[in-house]
Parts: sequence; structure tokens; C-alpha cells
Amino acid sequence: MKKVLFALMLVIMGNTFTATVSRNLKTAARVSENERKEMENAIQKEIQPFVHFVMNAGISEARKQLSEEAFDKLFGKDYVISNSLKNEITEKYIDEIVKFTLKGVEPRVVIKKIDYVSQNEVQVNYDIKIKNLEKFWDILELDDGTERKIIKKMGIKNEDEIERVMKNKGNDELKRKYYYIFLEEMVNFINEKAKGFKEEETLLEDMSVTVKKVNNKWKIENLENNFN
Repeated sequence: MKKVLFALMLVIMGNTFTATVSRNLKTAARVSENERKEMENAIQKEIQPFVHFVMNAGISEARKQLSEEAFDKLFGKDYVISNSLKNEITEKYIDEIVKFTLKGVEPRVVIKKIDYVSQNEVQVNYDIKIKNLEKFWDILELDDGTERKIIKKMGIKNEDEIERVMKNKGNDELKRKYYYIFLEEMVNFINEKAKGFKEEETLLEDMSVTVKKVNNKWKIENLENNFN
């Protein structure tokens, strides 16, 4: 998924943000932390619609891949589950993974250099970073405490009870209940683990954009015109 998003990001955003500026620039000797943060927020706000467009474009491809993997991950070969319930659970699983991924890769603008064109206009060089979700998934492992919590919420004593239900015909409502509880607790577990995961990777680097001060606030003007 990341490769698809990266390629689309370059096509859509590349020409706008990597354009060179042939004006006399003066490197900022000192920029207050508040001003730097304001510039980062201005860039972040303006690129967000384009990032969302790119992300949504990659979702359909990701959903296909997740759908193929879901059956292996969610359903044991000897489980007796109707196709309609399998499809329902698979769709729920994919929705949760996609929502987490969209939230998890929320881009972060990191300013590297600020050059003043004038008192109220600057050329900003920056990177776009996202959480390294590939490494996050690699280190993610369900702990014993979460497993016990899931089993308790299901109202059973151990995993053997789940296996007996899954391997016998009928009981679709009970099977649905088990899967929904499992997915709900897994989402809670993943979100909690993600809070402490700080490792990032650079999605795009050495981007450049002009930021102007308008009414004492740093803003990017008419950015959308560059995407027509």
C-alpha cells in the first residue's frame, strides 16, 4: 500500500511542492518556535485535502489485498461458518484496519529550512513524515492480559470453548458475537500500542513551498490553482 501511495503522492504533489524559486532569498537567522509551528500548521492544513485524496485512491487496492489475507487470518480451515457471516466479518475486519491505517499514517510536516523573500513572505523547505506502520505491525503481538480480557468479555473459560463453537454447525449469532468482541478489543489494543509508537519514516523530503503572512498569520495562498 505504501508504494502505491508514495507513487500517487509524487504525481499529484511533486510539481507544486518541489518547484524552485529564482528570487533573492535570505536564510532566516532566527525564527521563533511559535512562528515555525504556525508555518508547519499552515502547510499541514493546505496539504491535507490532497493527502486524503491520495490515501483514498490507495484504499481500493489495499482492500483487495486485505480481503485475500483476511480469510487465512480470521477463519480456521476446520471452522464451520456460513459464507454470509464470513463476508460480514471480513468486511468489518478490513474497515477497522483501513480506519487505523488512515489515522496512523497521518502526515506530519517537519520544517528544515526557512528563507525570507521579504518580511512577510518565506520559502519553506520541509519533509513529510509518517509513522512507520510496517515496523509497527512487525512488533505488534497480542499479550496474555488482552487475551484474558477478550475471553472474559466473551463469557467463556478458555479458547477451547471458542474452538468447539466454531467447528460445529449453527450458532451463527454466537460466532458473530465472538468475532465482534475480538475485533473490538483488538482495535482498542492496537490503538493503545500505537500511542507509544514513535518511529517514523520520511514519505517525501526536500519539499518547497511559499508561505505568506496575511493579517499577522502565516498562510499558503492559492495552492489549489497549482493542482488544476
